[in-house]
Parts: sequence; C-alpha cells; structure tokens
Amino acid sequence: MIGLIPKIAGYNLFREFGAGRPLPANITVTVTDVCNFMCKTCNIGKLYLAHPEMAKNELTADEYGKIFSNLGNVFWVTVTGGEPFFRRDLVDVVSDIYRASRPMFMTLPTNGYVPKKIASDVERILDECEGMRVMVNLSLDGVEKEHDEIRGMDGSFKRLLESYSALRMLDDSRLSIGVNTVISKFNVGMMDEICAFVRGELKPDSFIAEVAENRSNLYNENDDMRPKDYNAALKNLMLQDRNPKKLPLILIKLARNAFYRTLASGKAHRCFAGFASACIMPKGDLWLSCVKNSAVGNLRDADYDFRRLWFSKKAMSMRKELKKPCGCMLANAHYTNLMCNPFQLLSVR
Repeated sequence: MIGLIPKIAGYNLFREFGAGRPLPANITVTVTDVCNFMCKTCNIGKLYLAHPEMAKNELTADEYGKIFSNLGNVFWVTVTGGEPFFRRDLVDVVSDIYRASRPMFMTLPTNGYVPKKIASDVERILDECEGMRVMVNLSLDGVEKEHDEIRGMDGSFKRLLESYSALRMLDDSRLSIGVNTVISKFNVGMMDEICAFVRGELKPDSFIAEVAENRSNLYNENDDMRPKDYNAALKNLMLQDRNPKKLPLILIKLARNAFYRTLASGKAHRCFAGFASACIMPKGDLWLSCVKNSAVGNLRDADYDFRRLWFSKKAMSMRKELKKPCGCMLANAHYTNLMCNPFQLLSVR
C-alpha cells in the first residue's frame, strides 16, 4: 500500500503533462464473453447465444502469464466476463497472473449460477495465491423472482444464495464476499427492499451499487435502461454502516460515499482511465478504458509486450480524449480515480 504513494504523483504527472512512464495500478481482465444470463442491462449473454463462436480463441492461462510478466507488479486486478467461472481453467488463469504480477487484491464478479465450481475455484485460488486478498462479488439485482426476471434466468436467485453459502463455508481471512447491485429503471423502485435483504439476511462483507450505463464492453450502447431518478436509492445506500469502528471499514465507507456522491451530483469528474487503469479483452485487445472502446492494439500481435502498446503513439494520442471530464458510473474506475485524487475523501461526510 505504501508503495502506491509515490505512484499517485506519477499518475498525475503522466495525465497532465505526459511525463514519466508509469504502468497501471489497476487492470481489469475480461477472460471470456461466455455467459448464460440474458440480463436486461447487458447484452453479452444475448450476443453469445447468437454467436457462440465468440468463445473461440480466447487468451490462454499461459498467455496471461506472458502479458503480466511484461507488465510487472500490479496493485489490483479484476477478473471478469461474461461469467468468469464458466472458464474451466479459471484457476490456472488467476494463478499465472499472480505468479507473474503479485497483485495485492483481486476482484472476481459472478452471477452465482454455478455454486460448486465457484466455491471450488475460489478455494484453490486462495491456496495457490497465498499473498493475495480475494473479493468475490455476487451480482444481485432484485429479491427472488424480481432478480430472476431482471437477470433473465429462472432459478438464478436460488443459485446465488447457494453460492453465497458455499463461499461462507470457506472461512478464509483473505476472502471477502461482496454483493453488487446495478440500479436500473427495472429495479430502482425496489432498492429499499434490496438493501433490507442484503443488510438483514445476507450481511456480506461489502455491498456496492452502480447505476446502469451504456458501455461498449456490455454491447448495450443503444439500450434504454438508466433510471430517471436514482438519488433516493443512493441516499439509502449511504445510510448503511454509518459508524464503522475498524480502520479498513472506515476507509471503505468513505470511498463508497465519495462514489455515491459523485453519482448523485451528475457532474463529470477527473478520470484516470488509460493512465492508472486499463482493460484486457478476451482475445488480447488492450483497451485504455473499460467503458469506452479504446483499443490501442492486440497483445498477441505485440508479442505480449504490454509496455509497447501502453506507451505507443496511438495510446498517447487516445489519452487526449480520455483527459476530458468523464461521467462514467463504474465503481472500479471510481476507486482508481479516488486513489489518484485522495483529497476528495476530505469532502465526504
């Protein structure tokens, strides 16, 4: 953690003046476009159903090892999809990333549909990556039938609860179990019920909500799903855990409230996508932003040399666009922005 302090200044200099050559602290790795859900806020599952060939030629575990060996140490890695636990070799992918790059934290979002595999894979990941903290985020968009309807899969709520219970059985101090809710026009009126269920029944280690948005990597650029008014839902979320006692929970609470206040304000913010964070797509394309299609090249074509693409002329040119004020609603991106703008925490009450 302390090693990040000098890097924060480096990311700011890189963003404002193009000075230095810092590598990202936060990498999102989309390991597959395979998904069995037909969510109302995401079209990955629908696209895969229509084009199952999408799953072919995805990066192998060995290829991820090569990429991260060239990348060096990374503070935080998010391994996502599609549904990441649908990869049979997910443990190998994560282990190769860990051995090459030694991240301190890894986040694994999941729809929770395959509880036995999720628990088994997470247990093996914890065994093979001894120095890494793991957060498994279960996606919950409603309670019981409302969740099934929004996620487009019968029985998905029941499976999610089974996954939650199976993960709780692991009882490892390095494992955190989170819940993530996407606030959309389909569930904004149910947020009180969702929050009550999460707080009263599940009691996860972490609960975060994001507002649905149109994103290239979700193939939903033209969909109508964002709620017209979500401030009441955000205020409800900010009332959770009002007086945490432990320092990590205090910092998490501050970071979440900073995120919710940014969403509620509707104002554009200073973004560090392409400067402190990046996204690797399933077949090797490197995106500077996880929200905008900002591919600068393919890592296979670059002999897995992350630095070659990260510091390429195309990447430097695209960063001029990314320096413009940003209005994205992605929690992952916001935490990176907050890390690079730590004084924002001083304004959070």
